[in-house]
Amino acid sequence: MNLSSPFSSISPEFDVSIKADNGNHKLGIYYENDSSVEIFYRDVSLCNGVLPAFYQPSNNMTVFHSALKGNDVELAETDRRALMNAVAKRRVPLTFNLRAPVKFKVGSLVKSWKIMFRFECDVTVDELTVEAKILQKKNWWYGFDLKG
Repeated sequence: MNLSSPFSSISPEFDVSIKADNGNHKLGIYYENDSSVEIFYRDVSLCNGVLPAFYQPSNNMTVFHSALKGNDVELAETDRRALMNAVAKRRVPLTFNLRAPVKFKVGSLVKSWKIMFRFECDVTVDELTVEAKILQKKNWWYGFDLKG
């Protein structure tokens, strides 16, 4: 992400790793299509993408990767300066939003009704490069919506 460019828009790309931990010994989880993953700086959406559709068996921890891309994102000058200062201080706060439709497999029941899982997390990274490290993370909200 080139913040010093004379152009007002940026096209950030993030490769994220997400860990799904299903510690339940009776439930399997189907992660369905139509998911979304989005990263924000302040209230500005920097990039978005989707999760892969897959089945996660019981007692399983799965790590999957998603490439998130943003195109021609316009940052207000105050946001651009604040982001440049955060990068210089090596403490860049971002908000991560995830929405994933899931169905559960319980015993011989093939699939339950669809539930939309929502999760938001504040993350602070040390830089905006491939070598970025998470300095702090705070899971601050999650929920479910029944989708029938």
